[in-house]
Amino acid sequence: MGYWNTEATKPHMLFIDGSPIKYWSPERIVYHCGRYDKQVVVELGRPSDGATRTSDLDRRAWLLHDKVCYTGKWEDGTRLTNWKASMLIYDVLMDEGYWFFARRWFLATLIGGGGEARKNGIFKVKRSK
Repeated sequence: MGYWNTEATKPHMLFIDGSPIKYWSPERIVYHCGRYDKQVVVELGRPSDGATRTSDLDRRAWLLHDKVCYTGKWEDGTRLTNWKASMLIYDVLMDEGYWFFARRWFLATLIGGGGEARKNGIFKVKRSK
């Protein structure tokens, strides 16, 4: 039997038999990345695994980072690199006051994450085939 955590200010977490399965965006999030002058939109209900294979901060940064890693694109369709996806999580966590975690997760996501963003290239977008 599952239930929703209804704490309104954090991403909702679905539990089944007491085990967290996924985060779900409790609202539509529109984030403007000033560093690259690009937008990321996370739709209401979009799932996220948060910090893959490790403890999590339960912040919106993961929803935004997971969206760009899953799609490999900014909202305007421009492809992005793993570096930019990692800088996105860094910038969001810095904006939220998590400077220590911002540095840690920047490095962790650059080294071990990225999904489609990593397939686009780590530092420079690869040419389309």
